Amino acid sequence: MKCECIINTLGVFVMDHAYQKLADAIRRYPRQRIELGELYEMVEKSLESKEISNVSRCFETIFVQLIDTLIRNGIIEPFKTLKPNHRGLYSRYKKINHSENNDLIKVEIISSVIQPMDVSYYLAHPKEYLKDKTYIDKLADFFRNRHKTPGWLTVNERSYEIFGDEKFLKGSERARSRGESIIRKLGLTYDDLYCKLTLEPFFCFLKDSLANKQERKVYIIENKDTFWSFKDTAFDSESIQEVDMLIYGEGRKIISSFQFVSEYGLNENDEYYYFGDLDPEGINIFAELSEHYKDRGYYITPYKPGYRQLLSAAEGRAVSKVPKDQVLNKNSLAAFVKHFSQEDGYRIREILLGGGYVPQEAFSAEKMRQMYLSRME
Repeated sequence: MKCECIINTLGVFVMDHAYQKLADAIRRYPRQRIELGELYEMVEKSLESKEISNVSRCFETIFVQLIDTLIRNGIIEPFKTLKPNHRGLYSRYKKINHSENNDLIKVEIISSVIQPMDVSYYLAHPKEYLKDKTYIDKLADFFRNRHKTPGWLTVNERSYEIFGDEKFLKGSERARSRGESIIRKLGLTYDDLYCKLTLEPFFCFLKDSLANKQERKVYIIENKDTFWSFKDTAFDSESIQEVDMLIYGEGRKIISSFQFVSEYGLNENDEYYYFGDLDPEGINIFAELSEHYKDRGYYITPYKPGYRQLLSAAEGRAVSKVPKDQVLNKNSLAAFVKHFSQEDGYRIREILLGGGYVPQEAFSAEKMRQMYLSRME
């Protein structure tokens, strides 16, 4: 296999990861002068063992690429009084003290960061520019060649087109990706990159009357078994419970998928009820969900009749202990219990702060039928 193919197989981000580790190693290096042999050792350490086996035949080509990138990015410079070898490599290099060369870095920032990218952040933080330069250059190339790809893409598609990694521009609901951080620093939005977020779909049931009503009642059920029991009861022709849509939350997924309600014509004027386990994770999901969409006008509340059933099921019996991997967020608990009476709130706190939990399966299909089917009266 040719070296170019091997390098392409490694991928942009494996090479970039090796570069970042190498650049960090050079910054930590105690001496100003670095021998060529020492740079070879640093490069070997910057590659994972599984990567070294892939690049062994082309190590020299990769090494030259990394050294050239370090020079272009102002991390090192060769002693030009020495003669280069046949690969263009010098026997000795020296670190560049960036604290003394910020003006040069700023000149590079002004020349490299093109519109619509904003230079303000990186002019104030030139060292961060050096860390992010590889990605900034790719964005600059995108804007220079924008006319060649005029159409809109999804965020993941654009991310792959520019960076070779479909996940680079979008992190999780809990953590921002590095790409998101960089475009924020540059004052960019997804619109500037001509890309859009795709909505995470959810599984649901809805009644035929949904489209004809002004205000709909929407229930979000965290777990699968309770979702199906709720569906069988609420959609029974003799049910006295008013339900227009039933959404399967699938645990934390609902935090990202909730916005899919817009595809059904639902909006902030509709009523939204959440029902999950009475445990730290269930409480945390509710708090994050309600807080995340509050600024968009959606008001999501706990399904109190369901939670009262869980409290009732826990009366007079020892509750199960919460799994060790669940951590109770006290702010989430406060946001949850404020929807309940003082008595119910006290009991909820007692269970959770005591390390216990009640699964929503305690509100069984039989209990639902007793509550909501008119023929059971």
